[in-house]
Amino acid sequence: MVITDKQFFANANKYIKAAYNGEKVVVKNGNFIYQIVPVEDDGLTITPELQAKLDKARAEIKKGNCITLKSHADIDAYLDSL
Repeated sequence: MVITDKQFFANANKYIKAAYNGEKVVVKNGNFIYQIVPVEDDGLTITPELQAKLDKARAEIKKGNCITLKSHADIDAYLDSL
Protein backbone atom coordinates (compact mmCIF):
# COMPACT_ATOMS: atom_id res chain seq x y z
CA MET A 1 0.00 0.00 0.00
CA VAL A 2 1.51 3.34 -1.07
CA ILE A 3 0.00 6.47 0.45
CA THR A 4 0.84 10.16 0.68
CA ASP A 5 1.93 11.84 3.86
CA LYS A 6 -1.40 13.69 3.96
CA GLN A 7 -3.29 10.39 3.77
CA PHE A 8 -1.13 9.02 6.57
CA PHE A 9 -1.72 11.98 8.88
CA ALA A 10 -5.44 11.96 8.17
CA ASN A 11 -5.75 8.23 9.03
CA ALA A 12 -2.59 7.36 10.98
CA ASN A 13 -4.27 4.80 13.21
CA LYS A 14 -5.62 2.90 10.19
CA TYR A 15 -2.17 2.65 8.57
CA ILE A 16 -0.38 1.78 11.80
CA LYS A 17 -2.85 -1.07 12.36
CA ALA A 18 -2.30 -2.24 8.77
CA ALA A 19 1.47 -2.31 9.32
CA TYR A 20 0.98 -4.12 12.63
CA ASN A 21 -1.09 -6.73 10.81
CA GLY A 22 1.74 -7.38 8.35
CA GLU A 23 0.75 -5.14 5.46
CA LYS A 24 3.53 -3.17 3.79
CA VAL A 25 2.72 0.52 4.24
CA VAL A 26 4.81 3.02 2.26
CA VAL A 27 4.41 6.76 2.78
CA LYS A 28 5.56 9.15 0.06
CA ASN A 29 6.41 12.73 0.95
CA GLY A 30 7.83 14.57 -2.05
CA ASN A 31 11.14 12.91 -2.86
CA PHE A 32 11.19 11.01 0.42
CA ILE A 33 9.74 7.54 0.94
CA TYR A 34 9.15 5.93 4.33
CA GLN A 35 7.94 2.51 5.34
CA ILE A 36 5.81 2.01 8.45
CA VAL A 37 6.92 -1.12 10.28
CA PRO A 38 6.24 -2.35 13.80
CA VAL A 39 9.32 -2.61 16.01
CA GLU A 40 9.51 -5.37 18.55
CA ASP A 41 11.37 -4.85 21.82
CA ASP A 42 14.85 -5.76 20.65
CA GLY A 43 16.80 -4.22 23.49
CA LEU A 44 16.32 -0.67 22.23
CA THR A 45 13.82 0.18 24.94
CA ILE A 46 15.23 2.18 27.83
CA THR A 47 14.01 0.37 30.90
CA PRO A 48 14.16 1.97 34.36
CA GLU A 49 17.17 -0.25 35.14
CA LEU A 50 19.00 0.85 32.00
CA GLN A 51 18.13 4.50 32.69
CA ALA A 52 19.63 4.15 36.19
CA LYS A 53 22.85 2.77 34.69
CA LEU A 54 22.98 5.59 32.15
CA ASP A 55 22.43 8.20 34.88
CA LYS A 56 25.20 6.65 37.00
CA ALA A 57 27.60 6.60 34.04
CA ARG A 58 26.83 10.24 33.20
CA ALA A 59 27.48 11.23 36.82
CA GLU A 60 30.83 9.42 36.77
CA ILE A 61 31.80 11.15 33.53
CA LYS A 62 30.78 14.54 34.98
CA LYS A 63 33.04 13.89 38.00
CA GLY A 64 35.92 13.08 35.64
CA ASN A 65 35.99 9.41 36.61
CA CYS A 66 36.61 8.27 33.06
CA ILE A 67 39.33 7.84 30.50
CA THR A 68 39.24 10.09 27.45
CA LEU A 69 40.73 8.72 24.24
CA LYS A 70 40.89 11.25 21.41
CA SER A 71 42.96 9.51 18.78
CA HIS A 72 43.92 6.12 17.43
CA ALA A 73 47.27 6.50 19.19
CA ASP A 74 45.46 7.13 22.51
CA ILE A 75 43.40 3.99 21.98
CA ASP A 76 46.45 1.90 21.11
CA ALA A 77 48.38 3.19 24.13
CA TYR A 78 45.44 2.48 26.44
CA LEU A 79 44.94 -1.04 25.10
CA ASP A 80 48.67 -1.72 25.35
CA SER A 81 48.57 -0.67 29.01
CA LEU A 82 45.97 -3.29 29.92
